[in-house]
Amino acid sequence: MLMTVNETNLKAAQIFISIIPLMIFYPFLQRYFTAGLTLGSVKG
Repeated sequence: MLMTVNETNLKAAQIFISIIPLMIFYPFLQRYFTAGLTLGSVKG
């Protein structure tokens, strides 16, 4: 049984798979992002 994969579906799967590591690591690194934004916004 040979299945053909639509090119659009293949690209959507690649994008989804590439986003998974970002979704895993973002909650752990969020404190550093917010600290950097706060530090950068302080004037004076």
